Amino acid sequence: MMVAPESPVRSTCPCCDVGRQIDLHVSEDLICRVEATFGSTAKFASEIEHRTATRWTMPGKSVASCLILALLCLWALPLGAQDDGVASDRAALMAFYHAANGHLWEYNYNWGSDESLDSWHGVSTNAQGRVTRLDLANNDIYGEIPLALSGLGSLEVLDLSGNRLEMAIPPELGQLASLEALDLGGNTLVGEIPPELGQLASLEILDLSCNLLSGSVPPELGNLADLRVLRLVYSGLSGELPPELGQLARLEFLDLSNNLLDGGVPAEFGNLASLEHLEIIHNEFAGTRSYAVANRFSRKRDTFARNQLNGEIPPELGDLANLLFMDLGGNRLGGEIPSELGGLASLVFLRLGYNDLSGAIPPALGQLGSLETLDLSGNELSGEIPPELGRLGNLKVLRLTSNELSGEIPAALGQLVSLEFLRLNRNPLTGGIPSELGNLKNLTHLEIEDCRLDGEIPPELGNLSNLQFLILINNQLSGEIPSSLGQLGNLRYLELYNNQLGGEIPAELGQLVKLRSLDLGNNQLRGEIPSTLGRLANLEVLRLSRNQLSGEIPPEIGGLANLRFLYISRNNLSGAIPSELGNAARLARLGLGNNRLSGEIPSVLGRLPTLEYLNLASNQLGGRIPPEIGLASLMRSLLLNDNALSGEIPPELGQLEKLKRLKLDINQLEGEIPAKLGNLARLDTFFILGNQLCGDIPERLWDVEKNDLPADGLPACPSSESGNSQ
Repeated sequence: MMVAPESPVRSTCPCCDVGRQIDLHVSEDLICRVEATFGSTAKFASEIEHRTATRWTMPGKSVASCLILALLCLWALPLGAQDDGVASDRAALMAFYHAANGHLWEYNYNWGSDESLDSWHGVSTNAQGRVTRLDLANNDIYGEIPLALSGLGSLEVLDLSGNRLEMAIPPELGQLASLEALDLGGNTLVGEIPPELGQLASLEILDLSCNLLSGSVPPELGNLADLRVLRLVYSGLSGELPPELGQLARLEFLDLSNNLLDGGVPAEFGNLASLEHLEIIHNEFAGTRSYAVANRFSRKRDTFARNQLNGEIPPELGDLANLLFMDLGGNRLGGEIPSELGGLASLVFLRLGYNDLSGAIPPALGQLGSLETLDLSGNELSGEIPPELGRLGNLKVLRLTSNELSGEIPAALGQLVSLEFLRLNRNPLTGGIPSELGNLKNLTHLEIEDCRLDGEIPPELGNLSNLQFLILINNQLSGEIPSSLGQLGNLRYLELYNNQLGGEIPAELGQLVKLRSLDLGNNQLRGEIPSTLGRLANLEVLRLSRNQLSGEIPPEIGGLANLRFLYISRNNLSGAIPSELGNAARLARLGLGNNRLSGEIPSVLGRLPTLEYLNLASNQLGGRIPPEIGLASLMRSLLLNDNALSGEIPPELGQLEKLKRLKLDINQLEGEIPAKLGNLARLDTFFILGNQLCGDIPERLWDVEKNDLPADGLPACPSSESGNSQ
């Protein structure tokens, strides 16, 4: 309630002089109107104090009289203006409703009715009934944005994101002087960003992401002094970044990713004292995005391919004291990484990956005490990994993949007690794996593939109880596989392919119950395959090929219900193929070639419903080809060559409609080639020489791209009088 001041202050209200000349009496009807509008006279009085900058005294008048006088001040002249304003807002909303096909919206409750505007779906109003918020995000709206929306003079929030609005952004939206948030993201708007949006002096949030815009970023946006968030992701923008954006002193979040921007990063961005998040990356358009509208744009992939920022990273960015997140990945930035970035004490995320950066990694980055992610992958960085990076006590992710880093892995990385992800792939690193890495108790990913590491695998890695990925393929590691790796109870991927590892496969690896992939191929492993591997219930991939393994294939392997790929080719394995392999119902690829396996082919292999690759070549298998193989309807490659198989080719093989490669050469097969093999329309490889086949060759097989059919055909079958009878 208003209180009279000690010294009267003359009001500038045009109604007040009238009020002083008449004796006001309280009208019950007027009080009811006040309470109906504001809830109570007290709230009305509070509203008057809020909306007027002057106060006045009226000696001898009651509080009710003061309220009535104030009511007259609002309703005598302003009432008409307020009614006009509400009517104008209603008209503007209906213009939008008709222009954007409102009758087809997902939600349009009360739109077009005589109900108060704040009862219309997505509309909020102030105490005077003027529209302050229009939130129709993800409402299946299509059409264009009408100019009439610019008449919503009290509008503070306009959110039309995630719809199908088209045509250009009306420049008249720049007249919405009260607007604080504008989100038109995830539509199909075209044309350039209107420079008039730079007139929105109260604007704090601007999001035009995921549209089909063109042109450059207007320098006028640098006039938005109150702007805190600017998102123009996936918008089709081109040209250089305007240095005027460096004037946005209150800007906290800037994301201009996935456009066609070029030129350099303006040095003026170093003036953005409030900036916490800086992201100007490229990704292919089909990548993950926050708007469901992304799928509709898949046809426009070339339009939104990538940014092409070039030049060097401005050292002035090291002045952004509040910066938490910097991502400039996937551009063409060159030169060296500025050591000044080591001064970003608040920085949590730094990604400069997949640029053209060169030179050494600045040791100053080891000063970033708050840093949790450091990604410098995909550049041309050289020199050694700075041991100073071992000071980053909060670091969780370190990616230095695909550079030209050399020297040894610093033992100081073993001090990164918070590290969860370490990836050093594809660098010419030398020396051994530091045993200190066994101290990284939180590590889940250790990937050092395609390097030049030598020496033994440290048994201390068995202490990494949280490790899920251990990838050391394509190095020169030697010695035996440490049995301590069997302690890694959370390990899902153990891949040591293409090294020089020797000794036997540790039976302890059978304890890795969560393991999905075990790849020990192309080493010098010897001895038998441990039967304990049959305990790996979650195993999907087992590759032991190209070693010196001997003995028989453990039948326990057939109990791996989730196994999809089994490669044991090119070893010295002997004995029969276990029929238990027919129990591996998900098996898609079975490679047992180039061993010394004997006995017959188990007929149960033909009943594997997902089998598409069967390689039993270059063994000592005998007996007939099981006709059940013709039941493997997904089979694409059937390689049975170079064995001692006998009998006739089963006509059931003609049922393998997806078969591309069929190699039966160098066996002891006899009889005619079944006519049904002519049904194999997809066949591109067919080898049968080195057998005792005879008779006619089905016409279709002459057209197979790769074949060894004799030009003059096969000899006639001595006992056949009627040609091919099958």
